[in-house]
Amino acid sequence: LRNWLGKLHELSKVRLIPGRITIMSRVVVEDDETGATRSFRLVPAELPDPQPGDVSVGTPYGRALNDHVVGDVVVVKLPKRVERLEIRSIVDPTSGG
Repeated sequence: LRNWLGKLHELSKVRLIPGRITIMSRVVVEDDETGATRSFRLVPAELPDPQPGDVSVGTPYGRALNDHVVGDVVVVKLPKRVERLEIRSIVDPTSGG
């Protein structure tokens, strides 16, 4: 518990930049190849109860999306393929949306 609380304290120091993807941002992306849209929420790896659509910042998706803005196209390098995703919208974690 002490270790987990320490990690939460470190997360509370994360600087949020409006309009940029950060931890706990909800993001809608569009696949450049298929046109399909998906929604993700960037979460810390230590999140105890991840929900469907939650993506850890340490995964290929999390690393690719973190710190980007609407309109950016990110490249997600997966073991068997590469995806190009355009960021369509971001809901900042402090906006309550």
